[in-house]
Amino acid sequence: EQAHELLICQGGVFRGAQVHWSVVEKESYPVVRACISLDYILEREGGFKAFCDHSNLIQIFSPSEDVKKHTRGKLLRWALRICDTRLSISTANG
Repeated sequence: EQAHELLICQGGVFRGAQVHWSVVEKESYPVVRACISLDYILEREGGFKAFCDHSNLIQIFSPSEDVKKHTRGKLLRWALRICDTRLSISTANG
C-alpha cells in the first residue's frame, strides 16, 4: 500500500496548430510535457509510474502504421526526449 498525495497540478489549453492534433498526440503531450517540466521531481532511482485511462498513450513509444507518417515522427521525437526518464505507463479502464 502506498500513500498518494498531490504535489503539483498543471493544466493548459491547446492553441494554434495543437487544436488540430490527432487524439494520440493530444493524449501523449501532457505526459511528455510533465516529464520535461517536472524532471526535478520525477527523476528518481526507481523511476515513476504514470497511470492513465487511455491505451493510445502506449503508441508514443510504438506508433502503428495507422498513424500518419508526420505524426509518427513527432511521437518518436517526443519518445526520444523522455527516453532517459524511468517511466512505466499503466493503463486502467476508465
